[in-house]
Amino acid sequence: MKRAHRGLLAASAGLIACSAAIAAPATAWADDAGEWTVADVDTQTSAQRYEYTAPTVSGDVLFTNSDADPIRCWNGEEFLRIPTPSDLGDDNRSVYTLGGVSCSDFYQLGRRNGVPWTWYWDGGSWTGGASGSRYTLDSFEAFAADDMWAFSSIASEGFHYDGTGWRRVTLPPIDVEVTAGTSGDDLWVFGDDDDYDAVAYRWNGTRWTQTPVPASYTGFASQTATASADEVYLFDSVTKSGYLRWDGAVWRHERMTGIPDGYVHGVAHAGDELWVSTYSEFNRLVDGEWSEVPLPEVDNPTGGTVSDMAVDHRTDTVFAGGSSGYPEVGHRDPGIFRYRAATTD
Repeated sequence: MKRAHRGLLAASAGLIACSAAIAAPATAWADDAGEWTVADVDTQTSAQRYEYTAPTVSGDVLFTNSDADPIRCWNGEEFLRIPTPSDLGDDNRSVYTLGGVSCSDFYQLGRRNGVPWTWYWDGGSWTGGASGSRYTLDSFEAFAADDMWAFSSIASEGFHYDGTGWRRVTLPPIDVEVTAGTSGDDLWVFGDDDDYDAVAYRWNGTRWTQTPVPASYTGFASQTATASADEVYLFDSVTKSGYLRWDGAVWRHERMTGIPDGYVHGVAHAGDELWVSTYSEFNRLVDGEWSEVPLPEVDNPTGGTVSDMAVDHRTDTVFAGGSSGYPEVGHRDPGIFRYRAATTD
């Protein structure tokens, strides 16, 4: 049932007719602890990959692309197939980010006919409307059903959902590129200043505080992972820049020693492991040591790719959305990879 209190980022909204989500069979859970496996390949769509992989408050994990076709959601047991909003059927719309509470309670943010737009899925139908922002909202952070945040990387704009409605928030002088944190009283926003140097601000529930970033770090703000309030990671779009690690007191610039140069396509932290994808392989940090981990084999001679990563925190299972196959050399389908750490007695 549609929950009227959820609302949108703007007052105007309309019901978008579509069918309810249906379950899609997932690759059976095997005795695969400690290794990456192929969790799902969608051959029922003309799309070629998942661009976005997003966590939710409940632990459910969302997968989609800029066309919102397909939309899949892992609910802890199986992958659900979420219908695409019917007003996403033309060339004048695009999804930039998504997130929320669960498979039946989440948002997609993007543009429609040149207007910043928001789509909300309540488990049975979509509601859409203008977001009310000047520019597209392209980053999203959800900590609870009554504590969600959305930001624009073009203008210093931010919105907060408090359980009753979305409200504009006052930001420091930063165009927010990415976010991290553990709650609405421990929220990090990252971006670049006028000299294109990385900057970091932290919200403690009352005020914003800028925290110094090491001058040795010359990268941008591209990807984040949060392990705890005292362990947060910020990555550039390339591995050669290294990364920033918050130790609870200061930001430290560290290197991915032994890892080849590559583009960062997703970061995730689960258990005591930090994962970074570089499109065609994974890289893992454990006990201060980096190592390369290959993608699992797919039913495609050209291999697989990864675009983004997220964690089901209920089981510390890492999911990576991407494709089975390379676009440059042939056909590919949207694919999902899964990793769960081996347990020890």
